[in-house]
Amino acid sequence: SGLAMLLGAAYLMAVHVDWRLTLAGLGPLLLIPLLVKWLGPQIRVQSQRSQEALGAMAQTTEEVIGGIRAVKAFGTEHVVISRFENRVDTIVKEKMRFVRLSALFAALVPLMVNFGFVFVLGYGGYLLTMKTISLGDFVAFTLYVTLLRQPLEQLGNVLNIVQRSIASLNRIDELLHVVSDVLDRKDQLLDRPLKGALEVKGLTFRYAGIKIDVLTDISFSVKPGQTLGIIGAMGSGKSTLADLLLRLYDPPEGTVFIDGEDILNYPLARLRDGIAYVPQDGFLFSTTVLENIGFSDEYPDREKAEHCAKITAVHENIKCFPEKYDTEIGERGVRLSGGQKQRIAIARMIYKNAPFQIMDDSLSAVDTRTERRILLNLRELSTALPDSEGAKATIIISHRLSAVQHADEIVVFEDGRIVERGNHAELMAQSGIYAELWFMQSGLADESDAQRKRDTSEPNLDVEMEALEAGRMEEVL
Repeated sequence: SGLAMLLGAAYLMAVHVDWRLTLAGLGPLLLIPLLVKWLGPQIRVQSQRSQEALGAMAQTTEEVIGGIRAVKAFGTEHVVISRFENRVDTIVKEKMRFVRLSALFAALVPLMVNFGFVFVLGYGGYLLTMKTISLGDFVAFTLYVTLLRQPLEQLGNVLNIVQRSIASLNRIDELLHVVSDVLDRKDQLLDRPLKGALEVKGLTFRYAGIKIDVLTDISFSVKPGQTLGIIGAMGSGKSTLADLLLRLYDPPEGTVFIDGEDILNYPLARLRDGIAYVPQDGFLFSTTVLENIGFSDEYPDREKAEHCAKITAVHENIKCFPEKYDTEIGERGVRLSGGQKQRIAIARMIYKNAPFQIMDDSLSAVDTRTERRILLNLRELSTALPDSEGAKATIIISHRLSAVQHADEIVVFEDGRIVERGNHAELMAQSGIYAELWFMQSGLADESDAQRKRDTSEPNLDVEMEALEAGRMEEVL
């Protein structure tokens, strides 16, 4: 509306009063586009810097709140406060620069209008003395110029806001136009539920920009009802394999098959819907225990969530919480112990009731007795959950051999390769890496050969399950 008034007034003044006086009054206003071209980019850049500084401060605040226990445990409150103050100082500096530029722009636009008014008075007075225009024309013209002041000031404010908005839009646009490296194929995909048969054939993988293979010639298979254990040193490629099965990265074509079909032929949504995953950190959301366990449902079923919690031996802990399953667990589960977080994350996996289950070192904070109990329950998962659709194919990645010793097959990773494979008894008989780790973790390195032979025997899960059955079934079911 301000621009329309400006153009309309300019036309009326030029036609009905005097075009020379119109040019004198509006001439300084022609500098406004140059002003926009000069200050506009500076305002836009400074606005973006201010937003980035504010984002850095918000990130620092979130990290401190999430790690408040570590801050207090190390007594580093003064360090955290100093870092936060530095972030705030940066924001103040960037904001002050931005405010100065905005204020300069906001002041120069009215100044151009005032220059036009001065020119009108000077040149209009000259024309009046020369009797080129009448006194009425002179008064009318000065009134026209006065009326233009407010619309032009509004126009300046709008241009200022536009520059700030462009900076914000650029940041949003940059995020929206990030293209994922993992996309569904354009051709026809297999939109059908997963059943649970996994086969990996000669999988070799390297990350983009890296010349060294992270995984080399990996092959194994897991059928419904079977458990595969994966062990290996840090950086041996175990978690990378889990990421490939979830298609967080695309594996090479013809290397990973689910139910006999290439994993790349499944839609991402369908694939991930058929996999229940427990990450290393046991990530939990800042909401209630119930909503964390029943995360896969929009409206979690309380009875089912309690059932899953019993299977993971965390139900008794939850019952001691102030609001039980409705207790808010805090920022990323800050109010919970490491073992409680991991067991709730495993309960979330069980709740989903997917044909594939992947546990990535998710029992590291759980004591041995509870770990054994959870693993025995998972082994019976096919019949443990109501409305179960069949046996699960389970992959357990762990540094603790006690977590995988019950597995139907165990593969040992080293430098991205499988160097050993077999069940517990077979691997112990090989006297290789697995056996060495077993004795180290069991504290048996100096035991006699007879003792070693007794410990290398395959664990009798049937006996263990019978021993725990009475107490466990009463609690779980």
